[in-house]
Parts: sequence; C-alpha cells; structure tokens
Amino acid sequence: MSYGIEVTIKNPGQVFACLGFLELAQLLGAGGEGGFERLDRQRTRFLIEGEGGANPFAVALEFIGNAEVEELGLTDSRSMNAFGPHAYPAPEEDTMTRPVLLSVDGVELVLSSWTEPKNGLRHNFKLFAGNRSAASVLKQLLHGDKKKGIAGVRQLVREDLERLVDAPFDLLVPTSGSFNLDPATGWDSLNDGYSLNQQKHRALASPILEVLALVGLQNARPSGAGPRWCVYKVWRGPLPLSLARAAVGGGEVGVETREFRFELGSKGKGNKTVREALPLS
Repeated sequence: MSYGIEVTIKNPGQVFACLGFLELAQLLGAGGEGGFERLDRQRTRFLIEGEGGANPFAVALEFIGNAEVEELGLTDSRSMNAFGPHAYPAPEEDTMTRPVLLSVDGVELVLSSWTEPKNGLRHNFKLFAGNRSAASVLKQLLHGDKKKGIAGVRQLVREDLERLVDAPFDLLVPTSGSFNLDPATGWDSLNDGYSLNQQKHRALASPILEVLALVGLQNARPSGAGPRWCVYKVWRGPLPLSLARAAVGGGEVGVETREFRFELGSKGKGNKTVREALPLS
C-alpha cells in the first residue's frame, strides 16, 4: 500500500526531507521504495510503499518525536559509517561540529553531514555557523523552548500527529534553532528594508522539515554546481533508497527526473541558507 504527502518540489528542504522520510521508513522497517507523483501543474506528492501495515510517515514522525540526542566524539565507535572508520573524519576534533546520535528504544541513527572535509568522498554541506554545536541546534528543534513558548518536534508530534501525517511541512512555528535547510528561515526580507533579526522577530518555519532534511542529507548531497548554488533532482515513480539517494545528487537512475537549481543565501555572520529553487528541466 502506498502512503503519500503533498510537497513543494521547488523547496530544497522539503525534497531532502522526503528522502529523510524514506531513510527512516527503511531503518524502521515501515517502508521500501519511494518517489514523486505529479498531481497537476502546481501540486506534487511524495509516496512511500508501506511495509508491515503501518503508515511510514507516522512511524518516521514518531521516531524523531521520541528521539534522544547524544553528541559523539572523534573516537566513538558508534560514529562509524560506510565512508571511513568514523563519521567525524577531521584530524582534530571541533566541539562545534561533532556528530550526533539519535536513538529510540535501541534503534540508532548517526547524523554527521556537517563534519566531512571539502576534499572528502562526499562534500561538506554545513550551512550553520557561530557558537552553536550541531547537537545544541538539534535539541532546540526537537524540544523547542518552553520559556519562550516555542514548540519543538516532540510537542508537535505528540499533540498533532494525525494532521502531521498528511501534511508534515505545513505546521509552522517560531524557530529558536535552525540548520538553515528551510528557505523560510532565511533573511531575504532584509532586501526589502526589513530585518527579522534587528526587529527581534522570529521566522515561522517547520522544525520537522529541518530534522528530516538533515536525515536525508546524511547519505546524499545536492551537487555543488558553483560556489553559490547547488543542483538536485526529483524523480517520477518508486525507487529503492540507494537509487533515491543517487537521484537527489543528480545521478542518472533510469527513470524520468526533473532538475532544480537553488542559490545559497547569506544569513548573518558565516551562516548560509537555501533559497527556493528554479527548474532546469
């Protein structure tokens, strides 16, 4: 049985998050192949073939809604991955960019896409900067900030799972932490003479998108087509996870694809953010 959600394929963060859903569905035994289905000129759905009778989107949401966060060190054996002995390949440890372990009832997932050197097998895709560790940002996204009245993924999943299963990216809340993977968190409004930062206003964005996009980027990357812009592809019809990863990075996977290019905007000192993409095909 196929399960689906409506997505905006010109939003890079939503595309990466769809891959994140597929990653978690396979990890948790709730889904197999996944792909995009165009409904009309404006609307597209992302479908996952369910396994085990459970909705794979609900299973993935419940995982991130209950996940515990642990920061890993340079020599921690749990940070092993397919590209080397450790997910943290730098010669010296940087406390701001350590890998992170998500776990629920013994099921573990290492996230480390921001740790890899630029000359590695996979290029680094780190957009956040400043005095913030990846673990601290992830905890903010998952737990929110009760003192400031900011809901995190855990609260949203526990209170509104039924709505999120159908439209996980539509529920927007003020943000207190971000990996800058959602165009909604950018500062492009500054070009119109208004600064969210200077006015101390918080952007409304989807913490669920941010977390799931991070999961999707663990084993895939948009292709770096220039110093300020990147390219990704969406594909038509179901693909196994291994080919879906390749497709997002621009690979030829034997099915119909559409290519999109997005710019990397600036967001404060050292931070970058994704912008809405333009179709190339």
